[in-house]
Amino acid sequence: MHDATIVIYSDAIFTSLDDSLVSGGIAVAGARIVAVGSRETIAHYVGKNTKVYDLKNSLVVPGFGDAHSHFFLGAKFTSERFCSTLDQAHSEEECVKMMVDFAAEHPGYDRYFGHGWLPSYWDDAAFPTKRSLDKYFPDVPVYLRAVDGHSEWLNSAALKESGYTKDWKPSFGSVDTFDDGELTGLVREDGEELCRKFDTLLPEAEDKRLQKNLLKSLNAKGITTFTDMSEQKPDEIDTEFRFLKEFEENDELTVRVFLHPGTDIHAETVKNILPYIEKYNSDVLRIAGLKGFADGVTSTYTAALLDDYIDKPGCRGLLKHPEQMFYDWVREANRLGLSTRVHCIGDRAVRTLLDASEKAQEVVHDETIRNTIEHIEVIAPEDIPRFADLGVVPSMQPLHLPLDEFDKINRCGAVRSHYEWVVQSLLQSGAVLALGTDYPVADYDPLPNIYSAVTRKGTNGKQYGDYTPLQKLSLAQSLHAYTYGSAYALHMEDKIGTLEAGKYADIAVIDKDLFSLPPEAILDSNVILTVMNGNVVYDAAAGGKE
Repeated sequence: MHDATIVIYSDAIFTSLDDSLVSGGIAVAGARIVAVGSRETIAHYVGKNTKVYDLKNSLVVPGFGDAHSHFFLGAKFTSERFCSTLDQAHSEEECVKMMVDFAAEHPGYDRYFGHGWLPSYWDDAAFPTKRSLDKYFPDVPVYLRAVDGHSEWLNSAALKESGYTKDWKPSFGSVDTFDDGELTGLVREDGEELCRKFDTLLPEAEDKRLQKNLLKSLNAKGITTFTDMSEQKPDEIDTEFRFLKEFEENDELTVRVFLHPGTDIHAETVKNILPYIEKYNSDVLRIAGLKGFADGVTSTYTAALLDDYIDKPGCRGLLKHPEQMFYDWVREANRLGLSTRVHCIGDRAVRTLLDASEKAQEVVHDETIRNTIEHIEVIAPEDIPRFADLGVVPSMQPLHLPLDEFDKINRCGAVRSHYEWVVQSLLQSGAVLALGTDYPVADYDPLPNIYSAVTRKGTNGKQYGDYTPLQKLSLAQSLHAYTYGSAYALHMEDKIGTLEAGKYADIAVIDKDLFSLPPEAILDSNVILTVMNGNVVYDAAAGGKE
C-alpha cells in the first residue's frame, strides 16, 4: 500500500453510486482515487507527506460535469468589452439605457456589444427595433445578443457595417423588416450570420487570458468537466482550440474539456472531422462527438412544433433542415464512431432526432455511441419512453425554466406546458439524465441550477406553473445527473462521475451537508475545495489558490 497524496474525510460523502451518504474518507494517489471507505480504512493511506482535509459534515461529491455549455463564447463574454447585464432589464428602453450607461463608462469603443435581453423579460413585449438604439447610437455600431443566443438586435450602424440588405435571406431564420421593407434591426437564427464575426474581435492575448481565467472560475464552482457545444466547422478547429491545447501541453488545463465541433448536418462532410480526433483525444481534452441544431427557440417562433403556436396560429416553426438530412447525418456520424448531440427545443425537433437515432441503429450497432438530445423544452408524451428504449441521453438545463419567464405558456399553451422540461418523467422512464447550464445562457455555477432542479423555482423563489412541481428532482437525482449523468453522456462513466477506487480523482466539496437542510440552503452554499485529476485546483481556505 502506497501513501496517499491527498486524503479527504467527511461525514457526508455522496459517491453518486446510489442515493445514500457515507461517512468516512477518500484516499487519492496521483491522478486516481485509490480507496473510499471508513476513517479507519483510509487512515492507513496517510503518510508523512499526505495532505489531509478533515471536512466534518461538508458535502463531498464527484466533480461537477456541465453537460452543455459554450466555453469559448462564455470566455469572451467575460471581457469588459461586453455588457452582460441586459438580462436584468424589464423593457426595451431599459436595455437601451443600460447600453448608454455602459458606453459612458467605456468611451471610445469603435463598437459596443451586449448580451442577455429577451422580450419575455419585458412582459412578453414586442421585439425590439433599431430605432430605440439609433436615438443614442446614430454612428457607432451596437450588437445586442438575446439571452438564448438565437437572435441579435442591431442599430442602423451595425446593420450597415455587417452588410445587411432587405434582399438578403438566410437559409434558416430571418432578417426582420417593417411593413415597408425597411430592416428593423432584428435578425434571428442564421440571420445572424453576417454579424457573428464581430464576436471574435478581441486581441489574441486577451482571448487567451479570458480562457485561462474561466478555467479557474469553473474550478471555484467545483466543475471538473465542461462539455463544450460550440459546433466549430472543421477548418475552425485548430484556431479555436489552440489555447486549450497549449494549456494541456503545459499541464495548465484544470478542467476536462470535451469538444463538439459540427458539419451543419451535412453527412458528406462528417469525415472531415476525423483527422482532428487523434490530436484532441486525451481524457483532459477530447473531441467527443458532433454538435448540430434541429430548430430554434419558442421565444421567436423558430422552434419546430408538432402543432401551431398558441399565440401565432398557422405557425409551427421550422426544422433547420429536412428530416432526411438529420437521418443521414446521425447515421454517418455513428458509422464513423461519433456520437451526436443536437439542439432540439420543440416537440417536432425532438421526435425527428429520436427517429434519426432509431434509423441509425438499424445499421450501426455500437454500444459506445451515446447520441444525446439537448434541451428538450417541449416533448410529446408518447416520445418520453423512447429515450430509454433507444439509449438516447436527455441533456437538460433546469435554470432555463425560470429564465424563460413563462414563455412556454405564452407560446405553447397550458396543455403542452405540462410537458416542458420533463426531467423527472424522463428519469422514471429509465433514461440517463445529464444536467448542464448552456453557459453563457445561464451562469455556470452548478448550485443555482441544482436548486432549480429540486424546486422548479427561479433563484428569486418564484414558482413556475402549478404543474411544474411534478417534475422536481430530488437532491440525489440532481447530483447524480450532474456527475454520473454528464460523464455517461460522454461515455466516460468508467473514468469519472462517481467516487470509487480506480476513477480519476475529480472531487468537489460543498461547505454544508445539503441533504440535511431545506432546498433554500443550496443557494447559500459554496464550494470550498475542488480536486481535478488528483490535483487541488481550488481551495477556499487558501484564498482560492491551488
